[in-house]
Amino acid sequence: QPNDPMQIKALYYEGMSALELFNNDAVDLLKRFIMNYPESIYKHMVHFRLGNYYYRAKDYKEALAYFNKFSAIDLEQEYRQEYFFKTGYANFQEGNNELARTAFSEVKDGDSQYANPALYYFSHISYEDKSYQTALDGFLKLEGDEGFGKVVPYYIIQIYYLQGKYEEVTSYAPKLENATIVNEKDINHLIGDAYYRTGKYDEAVTHLEKFDQLAETTRDED
Repeated sequence: QPNDPMQIKALYYEGMSALELFNNDAVDLLKRFIMNYPESIYKHMVHFRLGNYYYRAKDYKEALAYFNKFSAIDLEQEYRQEYFFKTGYANFQEGNNELARTAFSEVKDGDSQYANPALYYFSHISYEDKSYQTALDGFLKLEGDEGFGKVVPYYIIQIYYLQGKYEEVTSYAPKLENATIVNEKDINHLIGDAYYRTGKYDEAVTHLEKFDQLAETTRDED
């Protein structure tokens, strides 16, 4: 019988198993399940799994369409951190930074596998919004992280410079040796300027010469 609880449960597990096996009919099975049983106790998990499916495919708009059909409280505790992070990242990719930051804030201070990635993107958004101290606090916590440890020094030294903390810039500069530098020209410029402002002219010249080599220096920059 269509409304027999065992029949409904079997259809649910059929669709979920197909999704786990990456079968071509998995999405259709789950969408049909939702259409036929819109009030099922399984509906939130189906929406979550469909959101994950589109998230993996990097179709973040469609992923959000499913993630937004429920809230974290509708999921079992073990899935909530994943939900918040993926909702945050999908919103980040879609340019919805405020929604992304709100979602990341739910995860960043936890101990799940999503905590450090959430902290990184939360800090990145804060940096873009010029909330420099908030961004700095986050990036400093990630210095020893295997995934982000080589990226965050690039942000940290820029924030120190933007805050006018030139002594911190010069003392932090050696940590950039093993860092991933997005724009070496600009970094040499700000380090050289920080050395100049703190009266360390020999060190300033070294970095400003590197800056000069990496760019055609204009008269204003001279």
